[in-house]
Amino acid sequence: MNRPGVIAVVEVYGRRLSLAECVSCGLARPILGRGLCGTCHSRHARDGTLTEYGYVKADRIAEYARLRDSGHTVASAAGRVGVTVRSGQRYEAELCASEDGGG
Repeated sequence: MNRPGVIAVVEVYGRRLSLAECVSCGLARPILGRGLCGTCHSRHARDGTLTEYGYVKADRIAEYARLRDSGHTVASAAGRVGVTVRSGQRYEAELCASEDGGG
């Protein structure tokens, strides 16, 4: 829950979602994806404007890398960016590969 604006983590229909201010409507609601509540996410998907919003994978990996550099474990960093430990392990592999290939 290190992302700015996250109030809490809530469970909705069996899914863990961040409770935060929707970047579109400004209301504090469970965030479905890309910083949008379910209503706004559906509306922007329907209108074709969904790609204008988001805390996307590149943002999560950057935040994950910052957390790892500051001493967090894989599990801790993954939890703070809102992904599973397995996704954290994938991010770790991607970061290691980019360091090896980046010269």
